[in-house]
Amino acid sequence: MWPAQYVPVRDAIVESYNPSIPADVTAHGLEIPSPILVSDNIHYNTAGYAIVASLVQIWLTQLGY
Repeated sequence: MWPAQYVPVRDAIVESYNPSIPADVTAHGLEIPSPILVSDNIHYNTAGYAIVASLVQIWLTQLGY
């Protein structure tokens, strides 16, 4: 089961920052999601959830679904 059923979403979100935006660079340095990908301290926004959806789609495809 583990880790086959784990999608490393947080890592991808943290790495999806814009190096031309100072707040993103700061967030990346702190290893937290970029402010442009979250709607509050807990939830992603549309752009953040699009990254999650893409990762899940890739994972499901690799599993043959």
